[in-house]
Amino acid sequence: AIEASPEAARLARKAVSQATDVPAGVVEVIEGFSTAATLPEKADLAVAEIVGSIASEEGLHATIRDAQARLLKRPFEESSWIPCRCQTAAAPASYALHYALGPPQFDWGKLGGEPVRLN
Repeated sequence: AIEASPEAARLARKAVSQATDVPAGVVEVIEGFSTAATLPEKADLAVAEIVGSIASEEGLHATIRDAQARLLKRPFEESSWIPCRCQTAAAPASYALHYALGPPQFDWGKLGGEPVRLN
């Protein structure tokens, strides 16, 4: 396991050492960024938690490409990844009274407590 946060890495080591269903030596927690880490052997599975509000927000593409090239035994099999897919969905929206709020700063007080309705 590779964990960038020192505190999360410490807690992960503690959890692994206390786990009764994980044989000793099966999971090693390496502290640092995966793009800078060197593994003793290639891994069977990558579990990525680097998805932000949009799919690419936390450098997902570059990090996954690096893991494919260096860290996994079967980098192009879906069974090697959790999650195995990530996408961002978006829809255009407009606010019918945008002109009433006026630049340069929007004065939301002009709405008089009415909810914002997007159409």
